[in-house]
Amino acid sequence: LSDDMASLVEKGRGTSLETYHAALDLAERCRRMMPDLLSETEILLTPSAEFEAPLLEEPMGRSQFIRFWSLLHVPVLNLVGPVGSLGMPVGLQFAGGFRGDQDFLRRTAWIEAALAE
Repeated sequence: LSDDMASLVEKGRGTSLETYHAALDLAERCRRMMPDLLSETEILLTPSAEFEAPLLEEPMGRSQFIRFWSLLHVPVLNLVGPVGSLGMPVGLQFAGGFRGDQDFLRRTAWIEAALAE
């Protein structure tokens, strides 16, 4: 495991059942907010990571940018974006609505094709 993941596992092991249940309740409240968040757009664009992709000899980035969406159970797609200052690509992360996977995949297929042009 990466240091980041090992730290996350250790933190989880020290979490009380009460805190865990409170986190699940918060996740459910956030899931119910998603329709309002997506009321003026069908897809949210967020970064995939803090920085552009690491070089091959560098460790992988941290997972905090995907964990939130996974907790909400919404579809997420990461695509390669523009090249950053180090010559490596910047990741683009798209998130959609709860149980809106088919529509989300149709829309992000269009985005992927547009980025490839």
